[in-house]
Amino acid sequence: MKIALLNTYRVIQGRGGAEKVFCELANGFAQCGHEVLALAYDEAEGRPFYPLDSRVIFMNTWSGRNVLLSVVEKVKTFSFSKEIRRDRRRKLQQRKLFIDRTEKVVLAIREFSPDVILSFQISSSGYIKDGVGDIPVVTMLHGHPDFYEIEEEQKDILRKSRRVQVLLPQFKAKFSKDPPEVVCIHNSVPVYKELSDGMGKKVLHIGRISPEKRQHLLVEAFSLLQKDFPDWTLELWGERSDLEYDRFVCDVIRKCGMNPDSVLKGISPDVESILKSASIFVFPSSVEGFPLALTEAMSMGLCCVGCCDCLSVSTLMKDGYSGILTLPNGKDLADAMKKAMTTPSLRITCGRNASSDMKKYSKERVVEEWISLFAELVTRRR
Repeated sequence: MKIALLNTYRVIQGRGGAEKVFCELANGFAQCGHEVLALAYDEAEGRPFYPLDSRVIFMNTWSGRNVLLSVVEKVKTFSFSKEIRRDRRRKLQQRKLFIDRTEKVVLAIREFSPDVILSFQISSSGYIKDGVGDIPVVTMLHGHPDFYEIEEEQKDILRKSRRVQVLLPQFKAKFSKDPPEVVCIHNSVPVYKELSDGMGKKVLHIGRISPEKRQHLLVEAFSLLQKDFPDWTLELWGERSDLEYDRFVCDVIRKCGMNPDSVLKGISPDVESILKSASIFVFPSSVEGFPLALTEAMSMGLCCVGCCDCLSVSTLMKDGYSGILTLPNGKDLADAMKKAMTTPSLRITCGRNASSDMKKYSKERVVEEWISLFAELVTRRR
């Protein structure tokens, strides 16, 4: 088969979950012998942060120049009101950018002539909904459905998709009364050969520093344990792009008597080594789709602590068996962490059970599910 993957958000040097899935699926399809086009429209220059197989055709369709307004367009949008003038020109600029992106993406897809298209955003599917004929399009939803404000325009885009993919079976209910058909295919999780021994004294978190991930709760919880566990350390790894929340977390760290430079570690390409060095992984998110950082920590054999109000976390972790679930506040989170810190046997048992559970999400199985779906859609098209 010829498979096109389309991502018109962030691809170049992006270190998020969607970018990782984009590259890993492209690699998986190519390694199965399929022709693969990984297509982007990204105003950054360069290559994706995550490696791509040499057999994958990567193309960034952005032209490298801004879509500027002409003199005539500026005259037509003129108003003596500065606010009205700015609003008119902003809307026209957005429209021109939409047309530019649509034309370039559709042209690249037509030239590649794929059997199926895997679109990574509703907006990406919108760019191609009227320009690729009867080529089957599958639209992915990477997060919890509540992340998406699905208005009538977005619903129309989804109706023209042959399938909509969600990450957990529970997410299907969001679309139960509206076509098209919804399928659940999980993200893949790496299977690590060497696991953490669980005997170190490091509490770890990996994730973009962002309000829904509630890193401040972890800092507060750890501070409550410092006096009794002075030899334990806390590390938070992840992209720091939300400046307002980042400042808030830094303030909480300082108020708790710690140094932000020692706690906030930024990003690293070697996630496996970071995971292996820890004993407890804490993930206090309020909402997630299929959390890659958590599932990778579980696959590494770490004892994980998460909050029970997060559906994906409580679905993936079984309390007392493959992790510890707790209420989303500093005190309860601290109690759960203390339980893991003082009971090495619990850390090891939960970690091993978690690692075993994650094997059902291996890359091979997930790629096989996608290929099976694509084959069905291509057969129906013929």
